[in-house]
Amino acid sequence: MKQFITSFLFFIFSFSLFAQNSSLRVNNIIFTNLKATKEFVIYNELNFKKGDIIFEHQLDSILQKQVIQLYNLQLFHWVKYAFVKQKNEVNIEFIFQERWYLWPIPIFSLADRNISSWIQNWDFNRLDYGLHLVHYNFRGKNETVKSNIQLGYNQKYELFYNIPYIDKNQLLGLNLGFSHYRSHYALYDLDKGIPLYKEFLNQFAIKNTYVKAGVFRRKNVHNIANFNLETHSLWNNDSLIMLNSTYFNDNSRNNYLTFEIAHTLNHRNTFSYPTSGYFLQYKLAQRIGVTSNHLNLSELNLNVAIYQPISKKITFSSGISSAIRLSKQNYFLDQQILGYKNFVRGFEYYVTQGNAMILHKSGLNLSMLENKNIKLKPIKSSKFNTVPISIYLNAFLDWAYVSNNELNINNILANKIQLGKGIGIHLVTYYDRVLVFEYSFNNLGKNGFFITNKFPF
Repeated sequence: MKQFITSFLFFIFSFSLFAQNSSLRVNNIIFTNLKATKEFVIYNELNFKKGDIIFEHQLDSILQKQVIQLYNLQLFHWVKYAFVKQKNEVNIEFIFQERWYLWPIPIFSLADRNISSWIQNWDFNRLDYGLHLVHYNFRGKNETVKSNIQLGYNQKYELFYNIPYIDKNQLLGLNLGFSHYRSHYALYDLDKGIPLYKEFLNQFAIKNTYVKAGVFRRKNVHNIANFNLETHSLWNNDSLIMLNSTYFNDNSRNNYLTFEIAHTLNHRNTFSYPTSGYFLQYKLAQRIGVTSNHLNLSELNLNVAIYQPISKKITFSSGISSAIRLSKQNYFLDQQILGYKNFVRGFEYYVTQGNAMILHKSGLNLSMLENKNIKLKPIKSSKFNTVPISIYLNAFLDWAYVSNNELNINNILANKIQLGKGIGIHLVTYYDRVLVFEYSFNNLGKNGFFITNKFPF
């Protein structure tokens, strides 16, 4: 009897294990509601194909991850899935709600580094205006065409074209771009960490024209490697050299080439406002002077971030950005390393010059409202009549250190720890837009209210 019971239990265990590991053959994959997007764009992102074998107990998990990957193409409002099992086969369906892809957007922006810096001066003459035209998912092939005609303080005439697939295997892509930029003002020095600007009313302070061509290998939306080549023609007003002898090369016009290699692993659950996953990116760039070898510059950038859910509503995030720049000459333009694109929260009014930088940002997010949809009944189009809103309460702590071999009494934040902390409200809405309201304190004894329009890191 004991032997019978043992054999019976072993049979039950074996049957359970077999049932758990029973496999399904993917018989068919169906895409529903694709009107503009070509099907091959979706096939390129799938981690399985017709005829593949999937263990039944893993099917839901695999499809949930696949939906996130398709959503991160940022071509759809939402992606859903369904499946039907027939004996040892499964038919899988993906359902899409496509976005609106053609956006003529009026430009009415601030000429300063960020909203808070503009509010500090409150100068309505320091505005940019024009038209930004972008066509996402151009030709239904996930291509992007962007153009800018911008007037005002900062003037831009630009055209960019991103083509994800140019080869038979659809792994290689192409980036093309042209930009002509000129501005009536330029940052030329610091006063105790505060930027000093020179304004030219009837002439320009700086002009830059560049042409860009790049090739990238796109394994999927999460894994992209780039190689870019740019040719620049940079002109500086002679007055900037007179104001700061180390501003840039003595020539008012300088030509140079830039080569850049970059690799990005973006495994965040959503790209606009991540709450789980990780991000890793490195960039290696080399500038080669055409008019002078004094323009040669080597640069290495590394960005790493993790997003760890602690509970259903709380997420911890932590990220590091670092940069190293090596050159024969320590030009002011080349040392703009912190406070421009990246900054410690609480130091929005300050910038720091240096040769190397490390910046660490961390935050604790509490979801107060997540994926709430507001229906706009008067609007009939499904591409516009649903406004998603998510609201997060955020507590943060940032620190940074900038190394600078050149001692400068006005560059007071170099070779010191910068520390900022505070709380904020993050609003995530329509078409991946993020609006951040924060109250910050820094270790200089300053505090204030700041507004930005992108995810902190």
